Amino acid sequence: MLPSTIGLFVPHAFPGAKGRERRLRVVCTIQPARFDIMLINEATEAERCRLFREYASYADAFAAALPPGRFCEYGDLDGVACRAPQGPSSFNEVEVVAAVIGYHRIQIGGVSIVDHPTLSTSIYLGSIVTDVADDEICSVLSVLG
Repeated sequence: MLPSTIGLFVPHAFPGAKGRERRLRVVCTIQPARFDIMLINEATEAERCRLFREYASYADAFAAALPPGRFCEYGDLDGVACRAPQGPSSFNEVEVVAAVIGYHRIQIGGVSIVDHPTLSTSIYLGSIVTDVADDEICSVLSVLG
């Protein structure tokens, strides 16, 4: 279940979640990156794009495995909704992962990032937001691996 403050913010980024705030769940994914993704250069941008493509493929497979009519959304590299029209705000992966998992956040150059306990900042975060029950999430995850 999403913490209430995050659950209330989600419809601003993902308008399809409006009216479902109390039922929202999040599946947080964390992929190890080849580089510290906070370094801004050609190699790290290519890595971010590669990891996003892998994540998006997984998120789309997750959504396809859900019962029809259920809400499922995720954000792109900029936090913009990928499956439906975007809202007036961006989805903030860092805030969601910090709130749901409890990982420590650090500030680098005015940007808040998650400091993973073993991977540090060499990670790519991706959160799938849905309104399906926990047992349905577990069922989909067991199929997808």
